[in-house]
Amino acid sequence: MFAAIPCPNNIAVAFRRRHFLPNGSSPFRRTIAKLKSRYKKKGANSDIFNVAFFYISLFFLIFAPLNIFTMIQEEIAELFFKNKKTLAVAESCTGGYLSHLITSVPGSSEFFKGSVVSYSNEIKRSVLNVRELNLKKHGAVSEFVVNDMAINTMGLFDVDYTIATSGIAGPGGGSEEKPVGTVWICVATTTRFNSKIHHFDPNLSRVEIIHQAAEAALQMLKDELLTDLGK
Repeated sequence: MFAAIPCPNNIAVAFRRRHFLPNGSSPFRRTIAKLKSRYKKKGANSDIFNVAFFYISLFFLIFAPLNIFTMIQEEIAELFFKNKKTLAVAESCTGGYLSHLITSVPGSSEFFKGSVVSYSNEIKRSVLNVRELNLKKHGAVSEFVVNDMAINTMGLFDVDYTIATSGIAGPGGGSEEKPVGTVWICVATTTRFNSKIHHFDPNLSRVEIIHQAAEAALQMLKDELLTDLGK
């Protein structure tokens, strides 16, 4: 049915530029990011992507208002509301976007205590007490540093859960050892911490890598919550 509908490129571009869809639509962002990466790798021209974007945008524009998509931050908020737990975050590469997603949920102030955007090593040291040895030996984008960030944020805010992110969103700053798209994430509880490295597609834009890193962090938090609740 849709194949018979004309899709001028200027309409597809308008959809992309004017952001008619909800910015928080995680399924939408993931679908578009995968499409862009796939077409870039294959060397396809922009016309193909514009057509694909138009039809995907149309789908989400029709169904998003029906609330059939539940965003992960809403699922997490519900778990915090029900179980009376608290949360704080320490962000580096995500630059506050993770906090934005959490606070986009109405009533999030009941469980979310605050965040530190420790973008520079100076703030990591002075505010979060990240150990100088870890910064010098392993670098800011490392398991050791995000562990320090997450654990010390818990003491700083006196909460039940924390998340820490540190990575390279690009387009510059990458190396052979730590290419663009490398992100370390740590989720800490009062009894343990879990850190994991993620390798996002370096062909994605800086904003897309930040978005994917924030969503990955939320997924890790959700997994830890469900583990604690025995679900």
